[in-house]
Amino acid sequence: MNATSVLNARTLGTEPLADVHWAQSTQPAPACPKLDGDAEADIAIIGAGYTGLVAALSAAGDGRRIVVLEAAPEPGFAASGRNAGAVAPMMWGMKKTPAQITASFPQHAPRMNRAIATSGAFLRDFIATHGVECEAHFDGYLLAARTPDSLAKAKAAHEGWVQYGGRFEVLSQQELSRHVRTDAYAGALRVPDAGYLNPLSFSRGLAAAAQRASVTIHCGSPVLSAKYEDGVWRLQTPSGVLRAATLLAGMGAYGGALVPRLQKESYEVCSAIVATDPLPHARELTPGGMAMADLDDAAVFAPMIDARGCLVVSMLFQGDQMSLADAERIVRPRLARAFPDLGAVPFTKFWGGKFLMTTDGAAHLLQIGPNAFAAQGCNGMGHSIGVAVAHDLGRLGAGAAAEELVFPVTLPKPAPMHGLMTGALRRVMAPMMNRKLA
Repeated sequence: MNATSVLNARTLGTEPLADVHWAQSTQPAPACPKLDGDAEADIAIIGAGYTGLVAALSAAGDGRRIVVLEAAPEPGFAASGRNAGAVAPMMWGMKKTPAQITASFPQHAPRMNRAIATSGAFLRDFIATHGVECEAHFDGYLLAARTPDSLAKAKAAHEGWVQYGGRFEVLSQQELSRHVRTDAYAGALRVPDAGYLNPLSFSRGLAAAAQRASVTIHCGSPVLSAKYEDGVWRLQTPSGVLRAATLLAGMGAYGGALVPRLQKESYEVCSAIVATDPLPHARELTPGGMAMADLDDAAVFAPMIDARGCLVVSMLFQGDQMSLADAERIVRPRLARAFPDLGAVPFTKFWGGKFLMTTDGAAHLLQIGPNAFAAQGCNGMGHSIGVAVAHDLGRLGAGAAAEELVFPVTLPKPAPMHGLMTGALRRVMAPMMNRKLA
């Protein structure tokens, strides 16, 4: 891919997976033939990304017949297989704190905060339990601060997580230098039970694990209509019909108009990512092997060296179209400030995807009809918030009572100024944050 390559916000996340960096080192996708003819299930799940597949695994067992329908040609084709791969617990969307979540969700907050505080350990154990191969590294995650004041504020903010099982340690500048070769930061918080993985491998690994658990997955099977008739959901695809007593939806930002009540429930946010080929001295840059994020950068600067020694950097997508040259104008000054000895390494991959952001910073577990539920709004943290709410979705589908769940079950309602905010995030706010180099 060269510097003239352009991504379009409208089609973001639908480009061929060959353009995505993670496809270079992932296992083949499991065979998931399209639905052909009529089928029946106890639980029908729409979407074979993280949400749908984690829900399927969490609902599997006790003889339940579970069928997953996916529009794309393979599991994890959209945002689940195209994100930056970071695993960063102890973060709510919109920079909400545990105290703010407690104010908004007084009954569920203790469980919600604990789930996010321990989400890294939960994900690590979930991967191990289900034998998911995904190049996962749980060596820790660094939250780097440029000034002592910034470091102190970060420490104070993270102390709110401790009562919910959150763990972190403060690293001085000297201690940080053992993990990252830079003197641009005054120190960092190190979060254990965190790290990174190959998201496309994770998606495919989840699908393979679900199949081992007797879950049926049909790709290339978009749901054209979903109707509730005589106590049964009837899902029509181009070449078949699936009937099920319970319907679960995990479509994220790619649900389209199938469930109109979900379309304006969250704000759509676009992200772009660049990556290099393997760098000869990549491990010298991050000898500690940890991913990191700059706490003081409005553009969410988060460079990472992946398992193959490639540099991966994500950013907010800006405007309606974005080129690799645009991305480099955002990334290169930040790399030069953090790692002045790195030089102008060539970026050979450029891709992106979409996720949903909620006004309250929490993922939403929603009732969308009789015996029908959806989960969405990972707020850009699919490996923590996203997996936690997907696990609840699966438990709900398997018959768990609402009071047993981490997240409250609510009804969809439109986010304030949905159309205005969705456009402003991409065309106004993202360019402002990307330009700001404090």
